[in-house]
Amino acid sequence: MAEPLGAPGWLDGLLGRLAGPRDPAMPNRPASGSGRRAAAVLALLADTPRPDLTFIERAATLRQHAGQMAFPGGGVDPGDADEVAAALRETHEEIGLPPEAVTVLGRLPAARVAASGFDVVTVVGTWSGSEPIGAVDAREVSSVHRFGIDQLTSPEHRRTVRLPTGYEGPAFVFDEADGGPIVVWGFTGHLVDRLLTLGGWQRPWDTGHVVEIPPRFLRPGL
Repeated sequence: MAEPLGAPGWLDGLLGRLAGPRDPAMPNRPASGSGRRAAAVLALLADTPRPDLTFIERAATLRQHAGQMAFPGGGVDPGDADEVAAALRETHEEIGLPPEAVTVLGRLPAARVAASGFDVVTVVGTWSGSEPIGAVDAREVSSVHRFGIDQLTSPEHRRTVRLPTGYEGPAFVFDEADGGPIVVWGFTGHLVDRLLTLGGWQRPWDTGHVVEIPPRFLRPGL
């Protein structure tokens, strides 16, 4: 890392890459003009001495992505000015953080989520880390979690997950939930992995440590 996490300049590497050209290494990038419905999520970084990322756990009763870990966000509505406005609005609705509390740094290219058919733009922003946040509507969000960048880059928490379909991808595993481990995987796992790389924060980890996805995270047919 060019700068210790939380020190002045710790975001410089990320800012430079967000301002750069379209990133060809972004996984599952959609073809231009795909015509799918647009969505946006917010990768929310706390600009604190121990920076962290905010995640939501989606309610188990949802039709899509039930029980999965994700960034706050959702579909772009007709009243939204753009994907940034959508990400900030959805974040306010889901975890109670007002848009004015977020400093937007940039965005990642849109990527298609095959399971839902959305083209998702990831907006990257910072906040003070001190405003109160939590699940606003239990019908959509069951809980809110903050994991430090030092935790997310620790080899102790890095895994490769495998689905019964044969899919394998990066994941982050934390033993914090009463119902079993918290697993960040799938589309969000790819986003976190990419964000760590763009920020220059990645640490070597054992990509050969493969684990199966807990059944509670799988929709029928997987």
